[in-house]
Amino acid sequence: QALDQMKLELPIVVRLDGTNAEEGRRILAEAAPPNLHVSPTMLDAAGKAVELAR
Repeated sequence: QALDQMKLELPIVVRLDGTNAEEGRRILAEAAPPNLHVSPTMLDAAGKAVELAR
């Protein structure tokens, strides 16, 4: 619901770790707007951030 209320103009890269991180990534991936990117690792998230910044 919060994602529906947000007007994301810039891309956002999210990296989750810890208890229930896999479930959190799944929920975000299913509900996320196109400019919210969920990454499983810090390396993947950093690479995605660089890619989006170009």
